[in-house]
Amino acid sequence: MIASNNKLVILATHAFTIDGKFNIRSGPAQPLLDYFLSKVEYFFLIGQPPPYVEGSLSPFLFVYKNGVLVDKIFFRKFSFLFDISPRKRRNKTYLRLKIRDFLSILYFAVIIKRKYAQSCLGRLFFGIESVNAVAGVFVKRLLNIDYIVYYIFDWSIKWFNNIFLDYIYVWFDKYACYHSDFIWNITDRIAEERIKNLKYNGRRMGKQLTVPYGIPFREKLVRNESDPVLDTIVYSGYLSYENGALLLPEIAREVERTDKNIKIMIIGGGEEFETVKEKIVEYNLENVRLYGHISDQDEIDRLLVKAHVAIAPYIDIPYSKKRYGDVIKIRNYFACGLPVISTNVVPVSEEIIAEKLGFVVTDSAKEFARACIELLKNRHPYQEIRSNIMKKAINHNWDNIFSEALEKMFQ
Repeated sequence: MIASNNKLVILATHAFTIDGKFNIRSGPAQPLLDYFLSKVEYFFLIGQPPPYVEGSLSPFLFVYKNGVLVDKIFFRKFSFLFDISPRKRRNKTYLRLKIRDFLSILYFAVIIKRKYAQSCLGRLFFGIESVNAVAGVFVKRLLNIDYIVYYIFDWSIKWFNNIFLDYIYVWFDKYACYHSDFIWNITDRIAEERIKNLKYNGRRMGKQLTVPYGIPFREKLVRNESDPVLDTIVYSGYLSYENGALLLPEIAREVERTDKNIKIMIIGGGEEFETVKEKIVEYNLENVRLYGHISDQDEIDRLLVKAHVAIAPYIDIPYSKKRYGDVIKIRNYFACGLPVISTNVVPVSEEIIAEKLGFVVTDSAKEFARACIELLKNRHPYQEIRSNIMKKAINHNWDNIFSEALEKMFQ
């Protein structure tokens, strides 16, 4: 539960809205908003649109009072930092957008202080990613913030193919850890690697807590009983090399060689979309349906529940960023009641093995195809795995996760 004197929450995060709701790729923006709106007097959401969105990249401040949106303010200054043509935008780290993020928090902090914060006592500041957490440290005294929470989603020991940029990246992470009161890590591995490999001084750091990604169980979509015929595999997510996009046509070809009746759905766009499409045509695959990018999460979920097995073929490459994050794709598979086949690259693979939620294999098309067919052709073990997943998904929700984290903070 939240401490009773915390009547104001500030959240700074990469976020964008679709149809009035924060998209799932906005990380914890909507979940934190939903959790706190009924618990605090003021909720300030500082949103910084990521570079892959189609609309404006101008940061914004949404002000909620007693659960109602009462103000919207946009950061128009220094527009050269985020004036990137939609045709040239890529899903990558832009240094100038990091500068944009830092300056936007300073700008909005002054507005909050001037217009709203005078009457509120007790404050929590959530900075998603290190730049936002560091900016929170800089405005802590201005806004009389009680606790800085550094909430980390995407993290790696090595983020860039550049020694200087990696040094800056680690410096920001270390500074945020040393000056934040609490650190919310998406997985246990992040806390371990900071001490083990990066040699952070544990006594100087804020308290580290593991706060995994919580996607609510899609109870209105998931059927209690599985379909009479198990014949559909699904991949949903960004199509990149690291995510295993280039393996998808190979997996489909291996599956087709064994059973032509098994179908594969591929949902998502990305830099490898055209390559995947070309390979499907080249291999003359009739068992694949390529949907492309879908922005509506409800539409994605309606497709997912029609499938029977979900795959996440992450490639085992040195310094993969996926080694430390909690994979939204797989959590969403669980929420839709889908047995999962993945590699041991991602931390959630340990849960898949320990809790019997699917299979963990190597990043080989033959291995993925074999595991998929084994699940689809053996109903009894399939039903057992699916039952395990549904039991897990029912309790794995944001309310439980946030309440547990806050209880550990304020106990």
